[in-house]
Amino acid sequence: MSTETPVDATCRMCDTQYVATVSSAMYTRFMNRDRAVQRLFPKETPDVREILLGHRSGYYLCPECWVEEEE
Repeated sequence: MSTETPVDATCRMCDTQYVATVSSAMYTRFMNRDRAVQRLFPKETPDVREILLGHRSGYYLCPECWVEEEE
């Protein structure tokens, strides 16, 4: 039986919190820097992978604010 872990990240620009739910085993491997996010979560969307990266690093821009930042 697989367990899941909710992972959150808060956008630095708009202060909105985003949550994704992922496999607990893969989350542990990711947090231990076992492999790249793309290798551990190949079926997740890029937005979910960005939430994971933002959660681990402490810096996250949501998709809407990311577009604004690039302009």
